[in-house]
Amino acid sequence: MPNKKQIKGERAELIAAEYFMDLGYLVARNMSSNGTVDLVLVDEDDTGGIILVDVKSFDHIDMDRKDLN
Repeated sequence: MPNKKQIKGERAELIAAEYFMDLGYLVARNMSSNGTVDLVLVDEDDTGGIILVDVKSFDHIDMDRKDLN
């Protein structure tokens, strides 16, 4: 069963994949949980170039919080 960190990573990858598909790239996701690349992008319209993407996620921190200073 996936833990919260894995779920967060999966969600970030899906958001990134959707973003790149909206830009017109063909997107392939890594089929395993191991590997150096999360997404492979292929630019079919222009050059046919390939871009390798490692997706990272982060937590939004409220910079106005007093306890952070």
